Amino acid sequence: VANGLYCPWNPEGSKARIVATVHDSIVLEVVDEYDLICTVADKGQALMRDVPAAMLPDCEIPFKADCEVGETWGGLKEEWRL
Repeated sequence: VANGLYCPWNPEGSKARIVATVHDSIVLEVVDEYDLICTVADKGQALMRDVPAAMLPDCEIPFKADCEVGETWGGLKEEWRL
């Protein structure tokens, strides 16, 4: 459990961790390994999109989740995949 969020894909001692939650965002710190970053980004984005949809099945508004990656907060980019 991290900030009240259960992360089955983020076991203790893994190379990725939640460092903060800000409003409707989750800030993750991930070791600089491209494949790992892709996996964590995909799973995090799916959680942010799919959990609200599952909790509000009658909601007709689609849930969207964006993902930005960067080495610093000011250096985040939405277009980051190779």
